[in-house]
Amino acid sequence: MAVHLGESTTSTLAWESLFTAPLAGAVAGGDLVVLVCRDATFHLFNPDGSRALPTLTLPSPAHRLKNEGSKVLCITTLGRVFVWNMATNPPKSILKDVEITPLNRHTSPKTSKSISRLEISTTDSMPVISLSDGSSHTYSNDLGCWLQLTDSRAALSLSTAMSRGPPNTLPLAALTSQPTGMSKLDATTAATWTVSVIETKISASLYLKSPQEYRYWLLRLVKALTSAGLETRLRAILNDLNATTPRNGSIGSGSEALGLSRRTLMTAVLPIVAGNLALQRLYSEYRNTVELKSSGSMDLFAEK
Repeated sequence: MAVHLGESTTSTLAWESLFTAPLAGAVAGGDLVVLVCRDATFHLFNPDGSRALPTLTLPSPAHRLKNEGSKVLCITTLGRVFVWNMATNPPKSILKDVEITPLNRHTSPKTSKSISRLEISTTDSMPVISLSDGSSHTYSNDLGCWLQLTDSRAALSLSTAMSRGPPNTLPLAALTSQPTGMSKLDATTAATWTVSVIETKISASLYLKSPQEYRYWLLRLVKALTSAGLETRLRAILNDLNATTPRNGSIGSGSEALGLSRRTLMTAVLPIVAGNLALQRLYSEYRNTVELKSSGSMDLFAEK
């Protein structure tokens, strides 16, 4: 292999090297050049052509190679994923030898999925893998398993509410595929499915640390619950936003973790609840609470 200083092979030769197997891919990892060969070897070179490390051997040949700054991601032909930080000396493994086969469980060739997009998360340096069915997944080192960030196109097609959303410049929206066609569900099932999908998007927005999308999908959830008249669920959300100290894992704690004001969210949520006449008592109860807090007054009849 030869490396030239210009784009053309006729430009000045910087350095060259020989390998015992054909090259399968090359990327830049920070200040290092990463080369993989078809015999499953992995080579690291400094910009001047000197080796940064002895030859590494992967479990199987590289299938996909991706770099983001100093991070390098590799998926092998046997479905193993690795992520390295090339900025350290020597380079360090961030994720090693994790199977991606759980993402491609299928019962027939028609349901088999392929990788359509690869990214490296800017928040935790974990791989983000988008599949041909429209779903996206990331790996959690803390949980030791894959997390599904977005549903497949087929799943999203079960709800008419999923045909619109935040701009695709935001983290979760950028991973989300557009539904293809709409499947017919009865009204009750469709409403339940819509709430399930929205709740998935809220948790994914929190995981991706996207406050704009978290707020958007929270309001969409309140709208869906209000339309269905689900007072118990709405009361739980309003309690979380109104609590002095929100519960761990609640809507209120998630909002604070993303830097969102619970009071501002409460102000945005209440007019949505007011849209259902059957929920006027609930709306009035929490509106009065918000007004009392704003004025600094004390409700002498509030439950202790």
